[in-house]
Amino acid sequence: MARSKTPRIITDETTGKEYQFNRDALKEIIHSRTDKKKHITQANILQQLEEQCGLSVDQVRKWLYGANGIGNMENAKIISAFLDIDYHDILIDMNPTKEDKNMISNEEKSIIKKVFGECVSVLYKVQEITNFSNLTREEKNKHETKIILEIDSLIRNIHMLVDQNSFAIKNYNRYNLHRILLELLTASSSVTPHSSIN
Repeated sequence: MARSKTPRIITDETTGKEYQFNRDALKEIIHSRTDKKKHITQANILQQLEEQCGLSVDQVRKWLYGANGIGNMENAKIISAFLDIDYHDILIDMNPTKEDKNMISNEEKSIIKKVFGECVSVLYKVQEITNFSNLTREEKNKHETKIILEIDSLIRNIHMLVDQNSFAIKNYNRYNLHRILLELLTASSSVTPHSSIN
């Protein structure tokens, strides 16, 4: 019988609030810190996390891809401090208030609209890969490589947009944006044969 991938409940002892670990958000944040030009991969980042914070690479990989994820608030805060983010960015509030879900400022609306607009730009770029069937193989490869680099740049800019405006976006909406970005990354990588997720 397959093991459940439902994360364990994490309790914040200072507030009594309950959370679940958001593995998708952490994957997306780590990916946003990778840089092909500087040869910074996910493996590099996890190795630095082990060296600086004492959390083993194998353990963090289990949290990212295993059954239960992070099981206590201390480790969530250690990883968040290492990545220089608010620890709420990698947690899901199990009991969001009605206000959390329904109230949204004009600033937040503007940010979300901008993120979705950038996501649409990525999808249009993905379509461009298949729009030059009349090119030679060499021309097609050059065109494909150029588009893939542009897609990588667009996705990285979207990550930065969310990160830079994290304090203006409520946790509930930030979680949904992280989920959408991860799905966009997966979708775009599936049609860009030379790209890879480190």
